[in-house]
Amino acid sequence: LDADGFMKHDPDGAKTDGAGGGHHGERVPCPYDGVTTALAVMAWLASGSTPVSGPYAEPVARGIGFLRKVVAVRSGGFDSIWNTAFATHALADAYAVTRDPALRSPVERGVATLLAGQLADGGWRYFPGVGGVPSTSCAAVALGAARRAGVAIPREPVEKLLAFLDARVDPGTGRSEYHAGAERLGYTPTVRNAASALAARGMLGALRDTAKLGAQVAAITKRAPRWKIEFKKLKAPDGTMREFQIGNLDPYAWYFTALALSLHGRSKLKGWYGGLQAALRKGQRKDGSFKGSWDPLGNYSDSGGRVFVTGMCALMLQAPYRYAPGP
Repeated sequence: LDADGFMKHDPDGAKTDGAGGGHHGERVPCPYDGVTTALAVMAWLASGSTPVSGPYAEPVARGIGFLRKVVAVRSGGFDSIWNTAFATHALADAYAVTRDPALRSPVERGVATLLAGQLADGGWRYFPGVGGVPSTSCAAVALGAARRAGVAIPREPVEKLLAFLDARVDPGTGRSEYHAGAERLGYTPTVRNAASALAARGMLGALRDTAKLGAQVAAITKRAPRWKIEFKKLKAPDGTMREFQIGNLDPYAWYFTALALSLHGRSKLKGWYGGLQAALRKGQRKDGSFKGSWDPLGNYSDSGGRVFVTGMCALMLQAPYRYAPGP
């Protein structure tokens, strides 16, 4: 799916908005078509469609064809890690559902590309040569999906990435820092990073292999989801006053929280999930060409745009039945 060109399919006079942009929302051509396509394919698969059956068979087949091209590209850039990780995840889900032998090879190719990008510290790049929790979590979730589909993943890189994620946890708050030494640059540990790290552990069947689990689960479930955007002027790390989002509208964090809790056990998901459903019901658009979508609000949302957020929101609603808890 075209993250910043999907509006061309809208009827004349009823155009939507919400194009994706750069990694921090810059108004540049969006490099995340692989991510948005993967999210859509995963949501269609979870709804019961396959490349050969179901109401979305045709777009699933076309999406898989595009994702096969994504995993065939080997590049070490940050954008490429996200695209490769999400594409590999979607292809692994498709292989798990269909058991089509033709899909195993692209999953293995995506896995090989991801493993080749692992750094010596066990993570995947945030800055060149420095592992970061956001990219590492996405890569780890994809590796977990591939392993669940029956593709072998070597033990050593998994142990290294789990150790990397554990080392990033603030034991007092349960939040995860972006990378080693991030606080010296003004980046405080976040709930968003904790959620993605726990989702990675869950997909790899290693949620209970950490003494910090309780603190992390408490951190990611502390605040109920609310579809309300709020901003406040705060001092940035460089000393300037800027407008930052506050509050708890964060589809990216909610996506990984729903995934992590569903893998930890249905009882863990239950209490927090009611608030998520209420927030998503409130946020879903019901008007014109926007109908069925969610506005690209919250952290990272303006990077992938409307299609990105809508795919994540659909997958959140499907979280209770996407994967079985445990390995």
